[in-house]
Amino acid sequence: MCLLTLLCSLLSLHAQETTNENAFDYEAELNRSVPIPNSPEAEAFTQYGNTPVNMYAGSPEISIPIYTHQGRELNLPVNLSYDASGIKVEQLATSAGLGWNLAVGGRISRVTNGNPDDYIQSGITPYVSFWNNDVRDKMLKYREESTSFATRDSVVMYFDFMNSISINEIDTQPDYYSLNAIGINDYIAFDVETRQAYALNNPHIKVDFITTPAAANGMRSITKWTVTGADGTKYYFDEAEITDFDGDDMNQQFATFKTYNSSWVLTKVESANRRDTYIFNYTKLAPWAQNFSVSGYSAYTYTIDENTPANVPSPPFVTSSVPFIRIEQQRLDNILHNGKEIVSITYQNRYDIGASDAIDAITIKNGTTQDYKTYDFLTSYFGINDNQSPSGQQASDIRLKLNGIDIRSNTNDLYQKYRFEYFSPAQVPSVVSKAQDYMGYYNGKGSNGVLFPEVTVGQHTFGGADRSINFSDAIKGTLSRIYYPTGGYTDFEFESHTTPAEIADVDDNTHTQIYASQLLTGNIDNNVDCQSPDSFCECGSGWCNDEYGPGQSPNFTNTSFDIQEAGNYTLKYTETNTGGGNVPSGGTGIKAYAFKVSNNTNCGPAPVLDTDQILNPSGNGNLLIDSTDVVFSKYDDQYQLDVDGEMSAYLTPGCYQILLVNPNNQITQFLQVSRVETTIDSPEELADVQRAGIRIKTIKDYTDTNELATEKEYVYKVARTSTADSSGNIIFNPQFYAINNGLSLSGPDDGCSIIDATSISVVGSSSGGSQPHVAYSRVYEILKKGTTPEDNGGYTRHDFYIDQNTGLYSSGVPPNVSSYRPSLAVGQQIGSAVFDASYTALQETSSESATNSSSYKYFGSFGLYVVNKPEKNFDLLVSKPYLGGYTYDFQQKSYGLYSTGAGDGSTACAYVYPDRPLDWVLHIRNYVPSFELRSSAAQGAVGGMISQTSTQFFGNASENKQLQTIDTYEYDNSIGHLLRKKTTTLEDDEQITQEYVYSMELNDPVYLQMQTRNQLQMPIETTTTANNAVSVRKSNYSAIGNGFYPTSIEITNNLINPTTGATSNNPNEDRIYFEYYSNGNIKMSYQLDISNNSTTPSATEQINKVSYIWGYDNRYPIAKVANASHSEISSYVSSLVSLAQADNDRTLGYSGNEGALRQALDAMRNDPALSHTQISTYTYDPLIGVTSMTDPRGYTMYYEYDNLHRLKYVKDADGNILTENEYNYRFNN
Repeated sequence: MCLLTLLCSLLSLHAQETTNENAFDYEAELNRSVPIPNSPEAEAFTQYGNTPVNMYAGSPEISIPIYTHQGRELNLPVNLSYDASGIKVEQLATSAGLGWNLAVGGRISRVTNGNPDDYIQSGITPYVSFWNNDVRDKMLKYREESTSFATRDSVVMYFDFMNSISINEIDTQPDYYSLNAIGINDYIAFDVETRQAYALNNPHIKVDFITTPAAANGMRSITKWTVTGADGTKYYFDEAEITDFDGDDMNQQFATFKTYNSSWVLTKVESANRRDTYIFNYTKLAPWAQNFSVSGYSAYTYTIDENTPANVPSPPFVTSSVPFIRIEQQRLDNILHNGKEIVSITYQNRYDIGASDAIDAITIKNGTTQDYKTYDFLTSYFGINDNQSPSGQQASDIRLKLNGIDIRSNTNDLYQKYRFEYFSPAQVPSVVSKAQDYMGYYNGKGSNGVLFPEVTVGQHTFGGADRSINFSDAIKGTLSRIYYPTGGYTDFEFESHTTPAEIADVDDNTHTQIYASQLLTGNIDNNVDCQSPDSFCECGSGWCNDEYGPGQSPNFTNTSFDIQEAGNYTLKYTETNTGGGNVPSGGTGIKAYAFKVSNNTNCGPAPVLDTDQILNPSGNGNLLIDSTDVVFSKYDDQYQLDVDGEMSAYLTPGCYQILLVNPNNQITQFLQVSRVETTIDSPEELADVQRAGIRIKTIKDYTDTNELATEKEYVYKVARTSTADSSGNIIFNPQFYAINNGLSLSGPDDGCSIIDATSISVVGSSSGGSQPHVAYSRVYEILKKGTTPEDNGGYTRHDFYIDQNTGLYSSGVPPNVSSYRPSLAVGQQIGSAVFDASYTALQETSSESATNSSSYKYFGSFGLYVVNKPEKNFDLLVSKPYLGGYTYDFQQKSYGLYSTGAGDGSTACAYVYPDRPLDWVLHIRNYVPSFELRSSAAQGAVGGMISQTSTQFFGNASENKQLQTIDTYEYDNSIGHLLRKKTTTLEDDEQITQEYVYSMELNDPVYLQMQTRNQLQMPIETTTTANNAVSVRKSNYSAIGNGFYPTSIEITNNLINPTTGATSNNPNEDRIYFEYYSNGNIKMSYQLDISNNSTTPSATEQINKVSYIWGYDNRYPIAKVANASHSEISSYVSSLVSLAQADNDRTLGYSGNEGALRQALDAMRNDPALSHTQISTYTYDPLIGVTSMTDPRGYTMYYEYDNLHRLKYVKDADGNILTENEYNYRFNN
């Protein structure tokens, strides 16, 4: 909490400024600055129930508040959260129980991409990553697929590099790091070239790290991180969790086993002005005694030919790899605030993981050794009945289960309870069960002996696991009911995810609908007018860097096409040799792009953009199209073609364009966009289809007498009718198999010839990403107030922005390459409408947020990986002259029938090197050069709300009475996309604008100091224009102690002449000044009597003076003295602070330590020298509340609390009871 300063109110100023704040409200400013306590009666009781829901993903957001420590400027929340998206078979329980997570502190977690980039120890022969200089240099060199080399050796080095990637000798896929701390949720990625780390969702977050010294091969291990938020808050991650990984794989040389830091826990937080320091202390536990892994990696490849039977029940040659994993966890033991313990956690042994990390109790401290309250965790285990002992069970068969929480006072009195119930807890399967649906949820198929699924390709079915969904099994282990301390409870009802049927869901006639198709054979015109619209020149003169040569135009085609319906489309791109030979992959100067131009769905075939609007004509040929609008780029690092040159792309309605450029007359390009569509005989065939996972259906809140209080129902459809289609969209769909069209060698009986061969590769697991499997574009939230239709409470329609391949997303199949594209608007609500019980619209809101195409992109990096091209499995690598250097090509081996030399006439297939031109050189390697290099992407971008329209409806619908407000937002990329201007347009077209200036823009010494602390986003000046008036609010900061605080706030009001637009010359100005103690607490506030026209404040000019004295470890104001400067009360400060520090009892009058403090405060109040002042004084029980309040008249009110820290009595100055509170909680066992 931003205690005692204006810092937080200023940070949120742009969200809170209103048009009627032109006049300076001195009291309001003061109330925002100093937390003068309200009476305890005015504090609201804790609210239970009313569970919020993430409707985009269909998951309720369930949280149990434990405690929030009120800091001086930074609060520390301690919450228990529950993931209600469903329990997966291989999901392990946290220390709080399966599905639960104790949300306190934070951590940075590695998201391994390929192999860990850095490590403590690796393999028999250590692999290297971009931390190795040679690897980094080659990654930068080969980032754009290389086809032109200075020497023949360079050609070989290129293929050796790809081979090293394929065998894990080098890792060229940089990892990602998930960052979660107080107020920050982001991802971190490294710039390969600079090796600097960047946050991907906020350019103002600063990321630093420390590694071990580099080894001879350049490798090291990241040991610590320091993250500085945009407000200057500093987070330290100084302790790591270590993972030991034994891959048990086929590769016996590189990356077979590795030891690396897999996550780093938050160990310290320093608030922006260093007024709060939180320390998190951990115990490093021994590695787990058990190894938990079932899916690992299992796969097979089967070649399909005319002899393949219709059913292949047990595919031969299954490759399996079950990694052995041990983790040394960091267990949080306690938390300190400014050196004093505030939270301690005790643990007990657990039987599902061999570690002492099942939470036994969380104790809240009062800053001393005294307990404030304790939360006892009541646990048992999933997978067994209540009467079974966990000690005799296999660890993999059970998982920790949180049954409830008992809340006790410091005298061990039980006064509140939570209890939790789950669906079929005893039937939760073993974590090593193979009874999993395609997303890993339990499906009850206990006969599964493997995880790779049954696959049908054409007329052939290959045996495997039944990975179908079964909702009745998938729901097992999920939270079903919460009992609250009030005695009331909430019931959760779930159902399966659904989406409209897709092609794979219907068995009917299908056809391929082609939306665009372009074929281009290359050539180059050596004598062309570059100004001609029929030419393609990167530049028209010899001075620029034109890769085709000055004044030379390659063949090109440029066309547009329309997409009318959002969905998954197939994009195919191939290059073939016009003469029938092999094609050097890429070919210098060959370009291919498909990209979105606009949202117009009727643009026709004529190109919307000319070539010089697509590619930079200045000489570098760089793409001018925003990378997020690119559907396909020959060199694009996001998109991945399979061995047939095909990929799936999610296209939204709009106009798209294709550009092919080709100077090589030996190469023909082909690019096509299509989709398989079906002819449906009956509408029933396209009914909604159930998908894996669960979504919330209803949430019912009951009173302590079992009466239904409220019910919310969630309907996931495009319209509020039972026949409407589901609004579900498949965002991530796991891919378990791939079809490879390659080559095979026939046997001696068939002449030893190379023939076409189709093979299927099937895997048992598929990596996902940060987006859900299914997301919803529209959800109806229906409020029911009872059990009959007449009790309908109306409904709200919610609309969400949907997109694929955002956040951290994966290719889904080996090599499981991950990319990152900021989600921005994805999952954000873009519209809502509220209807009353009669279904009459009350309010409608629509909004537009920045998408990737309109965002500010501040960072980009990449990774490299290789794919195997099976059509080159019998090829030999050659180098040949090309454009003054060399390029690569391939020659197929020549096979024939040759004698074995055994003397018995036996023969075998063997090959000889084919003939080649004299200037071609054969390079024999110990690997098959069937590689193709591709790249992945990491992008840092930030966006925000662009506009929001809110309409309120009044009266009858036929009257069409409405009030509309439109807010538009403008951002400034020069300051990292911060909000620069907000404009509100009212119903009568009146506009109110607010413009902002931030601390990062100013060059005054104090702001330069703030910038070194990374305090960048502080709004310093806000200009509001409305009704021909301009109001400027400016905060002037100074460095005080360890922080920066506003020492004055000024508001200047000007009038605008509506005719000339000129502002007045005599502005009205108000100003409030602040003085501070060195610890950042406000010492005094005042205004100036500007009637003397003095610009320098003096004691005689100060008016509206208020001075403060702070106690109880400088956390609470114990005296507020109006009409007095601090110098007038300074003689009392030291003794009052000491008496407040000594206050450790609860008394009336002047008895005891609290009474001694009251007596000293009264003595100050009664000082004749202060008779002109008004003094209010306070005493406290820290963490509990105010215990007495004495007003300026000297009248005291007392507040007494019971052993459970609840307000019990309010008493007058004579100790008479004015009010009494009784608490009667109904406990549910």
